[in-house]
Amino acid sequence: MPSVSLTNYTTTSVNWAIIGLSNPFNKSEYLWAGISQYAVGAGQSSAPTEAIWIEAPATGGDNYTPASYWGGFVSGDDYTIYPFVQSANGLYYPAGDAAHIIIPYRLTAPTVYGDVYKTTDTIGMDIFSSGASMYYQDCYLGNTQIGARKSSSNGYFHWTGLNPNTTYIFYAYATGYGYLQSVTGTTTQTTNEQLILFTPSISGTTVYTASSIDISIYSNNATYYYMDCYLDGTKIGSTKGSSSGSFSWTGLNSNSQYTFKYYATASGYPDSGQGTAYGTTRPTGWTWNYSKTSGGGFNITPSEWLDFINKIDATRVAKWGVGNEYAFTRTSSYFTQTSPFYYWMFRQASQAIDDMNGQVPNDFTLVNSGDDIYAWYFDTLETALNAAIGAL
Repeated sequence: MPSVSLTNYTTTSVNWAIIGLSNPFNKSEYLWAGISQYAVGAGQSSAPTEAIWIEAPATGGDNYTPASYWGGFVSGDDYTIYPFVQSANGLYYPAGDAAHIIIPYRLTAPTVYGDVYKTTDTIGMDIFSSGASMYYQDCYLGNTQIGARKSSSNGYFHWTGLNPNTTYIFYAYATGYGYLQSVTGTTTQTTNEQLILFTPSISGTTVYTASSIDISIYSNNATYYYMDCYLDGTKIGSTKGSSSGSFSWTGLNSNSQYTFKYYATASGYPDSGQGTAYGTTRPTGWTWNYSKTSGGGFNITPSEWLDFINKIDATRVAKWGVGNEYAFTRTSSYFTQTSPFYYWMFRQASQAIDDMNGQVPNDFTLVNSGDDIYAWYFDTLETALNAAIGAL
């Protein structure tokens, strides 16, 4: 039985065709076919009114008419149409039952509503079109599509793996039962700028003792800090954490340089870069291995004197840094068990200590060959050196 087929709806038109004809649609069987807004009687001799027509070809044809356009409708209005044919004898006949149609509305282009969720690599958004039951969205960077088209029944889309501080274009359309597919809606969104947590720097005063180093670091916006301590490339203990950025390293070796490596973290930021700092523990105090007794021998051994001037240099380095050692004479021939104790040895030590604190008597720094050197002189040097160490 013939019927009318309606396709390609728009808000103002539809394509129609009559299908299921009993014979091929050509002049030997039919002259015309059409649709009308009024019923057509079987064998009707008068032409249907308010009709849309299509003429049959001379030969050939199929058991259906070609699809034809019918326009001039209004969205939301409903219409009843009656298919008909004009047979070769000139009379008109119904071509199936009447068709009742409602010209659909087209969904509006989806638009963003509510807040758009953004991070440095993510954009999430809700889009909406009244009457829609499914949404589709594409993401583009310039003219390049990012990933595959996404679909969503609730209109929420979440795009990840994006670049920081980069503008993307989102194209979306919607579909819904009884509605025509919407036109494409466009929105432009920019990811957040990459937050930078700067490498921490040393903050405040670093406190040194012979066995500990207290060090503080700071980075703007940081909420937590991590630090490792190394001695000669070997990690000392475990990683320390601190919300304040203050770290206390204890149980260290005296007069030893340590390396500190650290970084900072904060919610919403990538970890900061790694910073490096160096710190040298203070020398321990000095005590003569053998007492220097008035009226007795000095009891100074070559190794003890070398230890003494090494302690002076360690103190000078701790005070002023590497390169500020005193130019002691260290020729091995002067440091044998049989070599004498020379006046210039005492003068060099006196000058090296006095440079640091001025607590060595002036006479000590001017000692010459033939001058007397008393046992208490050595106690005075010990006191002055320890005062310099204590002042570090």
